[in-house]
Amino acid sequence: MLRRSKFTARLALRELTPETALAKVQAIARLVPASPIPAPPALREADDLAVLACAISASVDVIITGDKDLLTLKSFQGIPIIDAAAALKRLGLS
Repeated sequence: MLRRSKFTARLALRELTPETALAKVQAIARLVPASPIPAPPALREADDLAVLACAISASVDVIITGDKDLLTLKSFQGIPIIDAAAALKRLGLS
């Protein structure tokens, strides 16, 4: 996904490549195995269940996504689901 032109252009502004950006994330990331969870009735796309399961297993504070199907849920088990613009606003960066 980082190789998409819209991302490579933004990374280049920060003198990063997809590879160097991924390496930076891997240096601080923590792998958490996702436990199976039941699909919420409002889930429109079955593939999104993996995102929700990972979020629950990792005890995240928020899910940030551009996925319209996930965004329609608004939250899952108390975890807000927001887009990047809302995340930047929450962080005081917009």
